[in-house]
Amino acid sequence: MGSGRFTVAMAEGDSGAVLPPRPPSGSSGEAPPPGNGAGEPAELHGWKEIAAALNTNVRTAQKYERHHGLPVRRMPGKRGRVYALREEILAWRDKRQPRNGNGSPTRIPEWPRARLAAVAGCLVVVAVMAFVVLSNHPQVASLRWNGPVLEALGPDGRTIWARTFPAPPGKADPGSDWALANFDPEGRNHILMLYRSVRLYCFGPRGRLEWTHPPKLVSSSGFHPRAFVVLPPQAEPSRIAVALIDETEGATQIRFLDTAGNERGVLVRPGVFDTLASAVPDSAGAPLLVAGGFDRARHRAALLVIALRAGSEAGGSAPATERQTAASLQAAVFFPRTRLNRRLDLFNRVTAVRAGSGFFSVRVQETAGGAWVEYRLGRDFRLRGFAVSDALKRAFRKAFARGVLRRDWSDQDEAALLGGFSLLRTP
Repeated sequence: MGSGRFTVAMAEGDSGAVLPPRPPSGSSGEAPPPGNGAGEPAELHGWKEIAAALNTNVRTAQKYERHHGLPVRRMPGKRGRVYALREEILAWRDKRQPRNGNGSPTRIPEWPRARLAAVAGCLVVVAVMAFVVLSNHPQVASLRWNGPVLEALGPDGRTIWARTFPAPPGKADPGSDWALANFDPEGRNHILMLYRSVRLYCFGPRGRLEWTHPPKLVSSSGFHPRAFVVLPPQAEPSRIAVALIDETEGATQIRFLDTAGNERGVLVRPGVFDTLASAVPDSAGAPLLVAGGFDRARHRAALLVIALRAGSEAGGSAPATERQTAASLQAAVFFPRTRLNRRLDLFNRVTAVRAGSGFFSVRVQETAGGAWVEYRLGRDFRLRGFAVSDALKRAFRKAFARGVLRRDWSDQDEAALLGGFSLLRTP
């Protein structure tokens, strides 16, 4: 049959026609098949010849076949070699390429690998620098008022960001507290700041205002924020408890907000309870909130123990953060009024609560000038002891000297404090 090689053409619709053998180079057989007018072969065997005809590289020629319909054919079998007809390849090229001024086709543009690698390297460098800048952004450690300007300071005391308010808070303003809260997935602190008992502001790690509560300013009458506390997540999503007081009606609303400032629950009580603290979870694992102030119905200082649990969801498929917070009163503690407090017809009230490991320290203000009684309660909120300030004893001494009281502070007054303490638990 001769020593020439056979080529099987598999065009569309062909079943494998056998072409005559190609004579060896320099023989006196039949003339070479027509090419491009310069003795070039009509068939291109392998990707190297196909890429050379297109004046490109093998990788780009293979992309042309996959994505742009380059007419390449293959031998039968799983690993059949590729080949193409030069005439079809050039026709495909001329059809896709624009023509230059003299009518000849221009080269198909392509990005060299070196340029692609350089661009990819630049993108990686930019991403790394952005990560470094974000991760090295200093944390807010404290706040400082400089006139009406609120400045957030880093651990080194330098100003990280600043915001200007209409006026600075007053020195005696009880509602100008602030706290750091970790709402950010990357562990950066948010800042909660209660401004002049008017509004609670939440700033992001870089000082952007995230939300306010109430969203709109209310009139002089109505409920105004007086205190807040960030509750530990425990069995609940993160919540912020805000005590809003209506001084005219003598009532308190304790609203529970999620980390986006949306209201997720509310508890209403008669009296003024503007001292808040979070407590260790109860036996069921639910976080506790303690609210101190005075109870209007009993005319006595009181401490409310509130259990928090996740209620019904806002929607059938709502995430945990959108669930309502069910707040229920677990217990109420009532503190007695001293003899001097009753004689002057004053209200004693809880002004400070500190939750420790297995105990609560509750300070009850009896008169002005630092006259207080500090009660120590156990985890079950039963009385474990108390301490009387020297200022309260001096007030008794002065009242006795002026004839306001019949006797000075004595053991009878301490016994009255023990006997007047009461704890009520809800069923």
